Amino acid sequence: MAAVLRFVSTITASPTVRLNLNDKTIWALLAESSFPPPPLKRSVTSSLLRDGEYVGASAYGNREIKLVLELLSTGDTAATQMQLLHRELDRPGNLLQYTPDGVTNPVFFRTFRTSPDNVYFNPLLSNNVEVTLLAEPFALGIREDIGSVTVNNNPVSANGMFINLTGIKGDVDTPLYIEYQDTISSFQRAGYALGVRTGASPYPVLYNQAETYTMVTDTSVVVDAPFSAGSKARCTFATIPGMFSRLQGNWPSLTDPAGAENWGSFRVFARVAKTVSGDTILMQVSSGAGTANPAVTLKNQTTPQMVDLGVLDSTAGLPEVGGYGATSWRIEDQTNITIAAQRVSGTASLDIDYIVFVPADEMYCQWQTFSAGVTSTSLLGVVDGPNDAIYAGTVITGGTPGRSAIATTSIAGRLPRARPGDNRLVIVETSRNDTSGVSQPHTLGTAANFVCRYWPRYTSVRPLAS
Repeated sequence: MAAVLRFVSTITASPTVRLNLNDKTIWALLAESSFPPPPLKRSVTSSLLRDGEYVGASAYGNREIKLVLELLSTGDTAATQMQLLHRELDRPGNLLQYTPDGVTNPVFFRTFRTSPDNVYFNPLLSNNVEVTLLAEPFALGIREDIGSVTVNNNPVSANGMFINLTGIKGDVDTPLYIEYQDTISSFQRAGYALGVRTGASPYPVLYNQAETYTMVTDTSVVVDAPFSAGSKARCTFATIPGMFSRLQGNWPSLTDPAGAENWGSFRVFARVAKTVSGDTILMQVSSGAGTANPAVTLKNQTTPQMVDLGVLDSTAGLPEVGGYGATSWRIEDQTNITIAAQRVSGTASLDIDYIVFVPADEMYCQWQTFSAGVTSTSLLGVVDGPNDAIYAGTVITGGTPGRSAIATTSIAGRLPRARPGDNRLVIVETSRNDTSGVSQPHTLGTAANFVCRYWPRYTSVRPLAS
């Protein structure tokens, strides 16, 4: 099968072709063409105080593609073809589809605008046309779709606050394109936190039931069916109303491989409720002997709510491995997590259901709400990783993705990406408001249905299987 080289409109298996550059009738692709991998750029510092140089950061640069084409046509036809070529090169952004000879699946390069002086053609010497064009670093594969998964707000349920993304293709990490929808009319005003952990399953559990912690001052386990796993930890503040330790426990237990999945930073959320709406209660979290995170004031409601207790580093002060060895320090052997609480006013008790840890490294993002005036349940929430945007939209007739309609009010962090291989996407519904902006209860059960999509990214050209 002859190689395919053409400018196209979309990244699909059968895209609309704007200009075919290897049809063997008008254009032919010559062997002198090259698609070299993108260069890896490094930020390097050095000092005479140490041997070698320190690489502080690295990133791939844009790819430079060289096309050597033979113009098989002559006369006016040839002139028309050269004009069409220059029009394609002049587009601010374009898609160049390439399938090497004998390879099954294509890749697509997103090219930048190319000036005419990057095109060499002298018809008096030969019919060869040489083009040098700049493209984004990675070749893109055809979109991969991961089926709809119902994510649950109850950690003990199936897909409790996570989706497993297995067998991700490509050579490097790739932005995720996520669509989600539920049947609650206020879903556009639900806030979420997303984080990614990479590695082979089984993954570690990233939550702890409060009742599994050690009960400290004024705190005890209470059976309560509406709470996760049928019980909760209740703090009455009976003897010490001030800020004081109420629960102590370990980081979530490790699975496979020991220590590998739980390294890094985590944003800690707790599902809690207070018994008197107007009473003021504060909470804070700390790890080991470290300084506690700033105290957080609970909302004025008696129904359950998710409270953001800030970020903890599970590996503070510890190396990943000892010396040049391969043995990692185990998270559960590190010092405890402490949940502290204070009742500032009133007589309310504090009920703590569970604590969830969302990976908060370089691939963590959080957003609060969509426009308060939106009530339609037909809209999809869209986390558009390739375009660094989150919005609500309606599906275009004939397929996805959706058309942007309403932007979110706030986005923090970096939209999640998936690395080649297996990943766990942690999804926590952090808040939900009604049409008037009033906070609604954090309910156990279905959060939303999520569909994840991605385009594999390659440093070279797509192999037969990857």
